[in-house]
Amino acid sequence: MADTTKGTIIVVDDDNGVRRALTEILKNEGYEITAAADGTTALTITSRRTFDLMFLDIMMPGYNGLEVITLMQAARPDMPIVAVSALSDQDILNQALVLGAREYVRKPFSPKQIAEIADRFVLGNKDQDETEESDRATTDL
Repeated sequence: MADTTKGTIIVVDDDNGVRRALTEILKNEGYEITAAADGTTALTITSRRTFDLMFLDIMMPGYNGLEVITLMQAARPDMPIVAVSALSDQDILNQALVLGAREYVRKPFSPKQIAEIADRFVLGNKDQDETEESDRATTDL
């Protein structure tokens, strides 16, 4: 059976409503979604499985988003992370970028905004991977 999903995304947010909203938006866009309610769970899941993208809340109990970004950069530096936050503190959002998040999105967000970000990172990376494979195949000829 052929894989019909666009890619795999892990959504990490301690707010059940936000986690469910992100999950539904991304599922409707054709992504396979795994959800985690906290940073510890996300780290456990990502140690066992790879994902094309992570949407990560910044303010969570236990490991907060900034700590998860730092740990993920060491473990899976190739997986893009999009920080998600209701915070208006630009310094924290900038810190997320410095630590390795590729982008941030503020709550409340629109479904279109989430879909565009996911497509850009997941499909953009897949297009780049396919181009690199094609270039290697051509070089091998």
